[in-house]
Amino acid sequence: MINKDQVNKIIIFRKKGFTTYKISEILKIPRPTVSRHLIKHGLGSYKLTDIQNKKLDKELLGEFLGLFAADGNAHKTVYKGGHKYRIRISFSYDEKEYAEDVRKTLHKIFKKKPFMYENKKYNVIVVGYNSKKLTEFIKLYLKWKNKKSQTVSLRHLNYPKEFLKGFLRGFLDGDGYSDNYQRVSMFCISRNMMKQIHGISKSFGFNPKFYTYNEKRLNKKNMHFVSFSGEDARNFIIFVKPRNPKRVRKWAIEHISEPKARILPS
Repeated sequence: MINKDQVNKIIIFRKKGFTTYKISEILKIPRPTVSRHLIKHGLGSYKLTDIQNKKLDKELLGEFLGLFAADGNAHKTVYKGGHKYRIRISFSYDEKEYAEDVRKTLHKIFKKKPFMYENKKYNVIVVGYNSKKLTEFIKLYLKWKNKKSQTVSLRHLNYPKEFLKGFLRGFLDGDGYSDNYQRVSMFCISRNMMKQIHGISKSFGFNPKFYTYNEKRLNKKNMHFVSFSGEDARNFIIFVKPRNPKRVRKWAIEHISEPKARILPS
């Protein structure tokens, strides 16, 4: 029998990416006991060790990579005796329903349920995997140097149309917005990424605008935008079918089918 303080320590170590074995070793608690409490708190084993590339749904894969490009993080944690590769996607607290949907989608794609927890320090919900293999897999499609948000881009644009459509959906769901005036935008610090988003959108017959907001504050980077308005925005939402309910307004909702989107007021 372990006390509440020990249970809290188990949870903290797991969220930092420690294995069951390592937690057991550090806290001097039997592994079966550690495993039981991790499972009880929804933090069981989330290590993804196998990816069936040829069997992956192209559109869903594109959606995952678009969302990762927008709001994802790949991190290698080094600790005494080993290291941990961790893939995380962050959501705001008001996106809990969407985070649950993404968790189910990732389970469908990779046949392994990802972890999900609330990080109260940063007020975010985190979904992801512990996986070196997934980290390497993502880098087959995306590239970046140093800070991902500033340099991320697709390796090329010669992917199937289904993949590119899914990529637009994922990126819009992560780093996009829509307003009451029939306008839709996607944005990013990486100019290369947004130039690619612009090109992909045009390849599907849309006519978006590309522009840059030149940041005046010295500690901030310029932001690049791809925006749609009027009928083009409406058709884009109908085509992409956002999964994130925050991206869909009344002016497009009646035309949206799966993935499901909940209506937001105009």
